[in-house]
Amino acid sequence: MLTLHKIYLFRMTHIENIPHILQHGITHSASINANPTFKPLGDRSLIETRNNFLLNNGKRLGEYIPFYFGVRTPMLYVVQHGFNMVTPVPAENIVYCVSSVQKIKEHRLDFIFTMVTQLTAYLRNTQLTILTISLISSTGNR
Repeated sequence: MLTLHKIYLFRMTHIENIPHILQHGITHSASINANPTFKPLGDRSLIETRNNFLLNNGKRLGEYIPFYFGVRTPMLYVVQHGFNMVTPVPAENIVYCVSSVQKIKEHRLDFIFTMVTQLTAYLRNTQLTILTISLISSTGNR
């Protein structure tokens, strides 16, 4: 039987972001602890679309940080090979931060699940399932 602590979540980031993550955790661009030198990965138009996509809860999808249930996602392929006007990033510069569903539950983080079939038309997203987690606490620290 699969337990929550064995359901892993993966956040893909550039290796240059790791020192900031080690000091402040994974932060959102709206956080008081936001990384001023954040090096993004991925399709900037997809990121902009996420920032503008309004959810039923009144928040924008871009207010959440995407985590994936697997490491070999289509987005990884795009990042490594440079499709959709994405600058290619060598594999040695891509790092995964790993957590679990249990940790999200323990820390009572706000999260939503998004499915490709529901968002493809809006996001041009190719991931099968994504867990997006709001790391902006009530005090705005993350």
